[in-house]
Formats: sequence, C-alpha cells, structure tokens
Amino acid sequence: MRILSATSKDLEQEIRNGRFRNDLYYRLDVVAIPIPPLRERKNDIPLLVAYFIERHAGRAHKPISGCTREAMDRLMEYDWPGNVRELENAIERAVLMTDSSIIAPQDLPPALRTRISIETEEDVGDALYENERRHILRVMEKCDWNKHLTAVRLGISRSTLYGKLRRYGIEGRGSSEIRT
Repeated sequence: MRILSATSKDLEQEIRNGRFRNDLYYRLDVVAIPIPPLRERKNDIPLLVAYFIERHAGRAHKPISGCTREAMDRLMEYDWPGNVRELENAIERAVLMTDSSIIAPQDLPPALRTRISIETEEDVGDALYENERRHILRVMEKCDWNKHLTAVRLGISRSTLYGKLRRYGIEGRGSSEIRT
C-alpha cells in the first residue's frame, strides 16, 4: 500500500508546536516533494490555464480556445491563496459563464474582474519592498530563523540574505513582525 498526502502546513514546525505526531510524520515522510504555492510560481499559470480550459471546455462541450490577454493578465496578477484548486475553479466558472469562444475578464470570478491599479512608480517600489520583506519573514519563520536554510529555500546566497535582512531591518526572531 502507498499513501500520498499533501498539506500546506510545515509539518516539522507543527511537530515542534505539538500539533502533529512525530511518529506519524516519520511513517509518511518517505519521499517529500515540496511544491511552492502558486503565487511563487506565476510562470505555471498560463500552462495550467490552457490545461483547465481544454479540460472543462471539453466537459461542457464548448469550443473555447483560450483567454484574452486582459483575462490572462488578471489571472497572473492574482495571488491565488487557494493555489491550483482555486485557479481550476476560476477557469471552470469562466468556461461555464462565457458565451464566447474565448474567456474575457468579465467571465472571471468577481475577485479577478477588476485590475489592481498602482498609481505611481513610488507605490510600485513600496509594494515590491513590502512584498519581499514579508516573503523573507515568512520563509524565516518556516525555517525557524535558520539563515542558512532560509537562503537555500529562497535560492539566494547567505551574503545576499544578510544584505536583505539589513535592508529590511530584520534582526532576529521577534524583532520584526509580518505586517499585512
């Protein structure tokens, strides 16, 4: 018998916090395949969209060939907190809602219909700064503030990580909070 399981939780952290049994973890952890959330692999979105359109258009017997550039831009801009399942549901809904052979922004779920507008270049810089800072803090938390492991997971060198920590004023556990 083989068991395949998936979780969005850091099970090692859950064990440390007493919320997951370590004996069960070691029985399940034969081959772990860590997959980052969809918001961290935006390049996968067009391929997934094409696959889901083909799949759901076939089931609905609708001749849908793709989506407009505007619709794809909206799909790419969204953070996908529900990951691939949420994307599939959005595409299935769009396939069912459209009367056209191509999905347009108005066919997408309400959360995706309006474009997030950033008014100035300064706003763009601030948003990038905050997003990177929050991402580094999240990874640091997941790695229990181990800088070497954090750098590996971020795909950067330790010296680059140290520079970013200085730049964002992240000094150590508890000294910086994740601001949303």
